[in-house]
This record gives sequence, C-alpha cells and structure tokens, in this order.
Amino acid sequence: MRWRTCSPRSSIRITDLLADVGRWTGLTGCFTHLTTGRAQATGAISPHKGSEPATSFYTHVSDRYAPFHSGVISAGAGEAAHVLDGLLHHGADLAIERHHTDGGGVSDHVFALCHLLGFRFAPHIPNIAVRRLHRFADMRLGPDIAPLAAQPIDEALIADYWNDTIRLATSIRTGGTSAST
Repeated sequence: MRWRTCSPRSSIRITDLLADVGRWTGLTGCFTHLTTGRAQATGAISPHKGSEPATSFYTHVSDRYAPFHSGVISAGAGEAAHVLDGLLHHGADLAIERHHTDGGGVSDHVFALCHLLGFRFAPHIPNIAVRRLHRFADMRLGPDIAPLAAQPIDEALIADYWNDTIRLATSIRTGGTSAST
C-alpha cells in the first residue's frame, strides 16, 4: 500500500485521493458507471445529445428577441418545469402576460400552473393530431377540436386537491420552491 503524505502547505486533488482509496479497498468495483453499465442498456441519457452526460441551457427570449432568463438543466431532465422558473424569477423589468414554447415546454402541469399564476400559455404542441386535449365536461366542442378531445377532466379530483394546488402555486410564486423542483 502506497500512502501519500500531505503537509499543511501541500495539497492533493480530491479525485487523486478517491482513486487511491478505490485502489486500496476495491470499493469502486462495486459501482456501475452510468454511461457504460446498466444505463447503456436502457438507452442514451438523452436521445438528442447521445450517451455522454450533458447539460442544456434553457433560455427565455422576450418578444423583442432579447434573452431575459437562462437556466442550466440536465440534458435528461424535462424542460417543461423550467418554463415557470424563468417566467417568475427572471430579475428583468418585464411584465410577462403570455408565453410561447416549443414542444419541450409542454406539460399538463405547466398548463395548469400558468393559468393559476396569471400567464397565458401558448405552446407549440408537437404531433397534435395524435394527442388528446382534456376538457371540462360541460364544454361544447366545435367540429375542428372535437376529434382531439379526450375524456373530460375529473373535476372532483381537482376539488379534492385544490388547497394543495393553491399552496404549491403560492410557494412557486413567492420563491419558496421552484417549479422545476
């Protein structure tokens, strides 16, 4: 066994120390690497970015084509929850009323929370012909939208969790938690 000695004035990189401990104990052999072990069989970390771990920058751009918020997210994470983080906590002097996203920013949660937080959400919904849009039971649908309609929304379920939903929206609005969390 080879020991490294460090005086208070010298330093050792933490990665070198961990490598030494791994060699001494053999403990690292008990772990599987994310990109070469079990995860490889389940597919790439990100189908768009390959099998290497990656991050993305999710950037919000105003109607004047100026970025007003940018956040770093894991490439494997969904983008939708990060939409609200940028709308609420951007630090710019903007009064945002409506938000457009591409397909990555679309989710039922973002639709609901945008409404509760006072934003009009106008996403581009990819493959809309094969998606189903939920509606309230008493809504009358025109002939163009009727083929896209799914079963009605379970209004009793919303009522049962209404207080929790308002508490969540308030926590997100005030910064107590982030939407992406």
